[in-house]
Amino acid sequence: MAIVLKPKKSETALSVPTTSDLAVGEICINVADQKIYTRKSDDSIVVVASTTTGVGTNSIGITELNVSEGTNGQVLSTNGSGTLSFITVSGGGGTLTANSVNGTHIALGSDVAGDVMYYDGTDYIRLGKGSDGEVLTLTSGVPSWGAVSIEELDVTDGTENQVLVTDGSGSLSFATLETTTGITFSSLAISQDTTFNAGDDGNSIGPITINSGITVTVIVGSTWTISDN
Repeated sequence: MAIVLKPKKSETALSVPTTSDLAVGEICINVADQKIYTRKSDDSIVVVASTTTGVGTNSIGITELNVSEGTNGQVLSTNGSGTLSFITVSGGGGTLTANSVNGTHIALGSDVAGDVMYYDGTDYIRLGKGSDGEVLTLTSGVPSWGAVSIEELDVTDGTENQVLVTDGSGSLSFATLETTTGITFSSLAISQDTTFNAGDDGNSIGPITINSGITVTVIVGSTWTISDN
């Protein structure tokens, strides 16, 4: 009398047995998928035979890949010799870990020491380093290197021979240089009260205008000489 072997089977498409369905070495047939499964000694369920000629939609899972399941967030990697496994990615893809990005991960092309990177609204752009003494300025939202000028100082331009002074509170302005030590007035107009100290000898190139309400006091023992230009 012939002996009939009837392995476990399923006729439900995409149904895969679990370890609770099979003992180690026991087989199971999925008739709909035309696949034979077995349980390995490491408790993984693997396909040992299949007549499927193509890959169906959503038909490949952990079992078909013949790899052990990883943990949440891990990615599938190859060792270059046909073996796949799940690994944790650190600083090179997936979720970046803190302080994991450095110069080896960023390259904008022709990078040199001193370059800066900025976002132009679409992508990150490399701005080559400037020259010594230049400052970073912004025009229409685009940064560039340039020399310091009146625009960068945010002051109204003065007149010839004036100098830049501060009010001690962060505001700069141009003013006429007037001194009373070795007295030399280089301006044609005097805009602040001035007193010659004893022994001061002042020299100016005229004509000189003393602004309204301004007083120049030349005390005994000092002189102020105004010569024609």
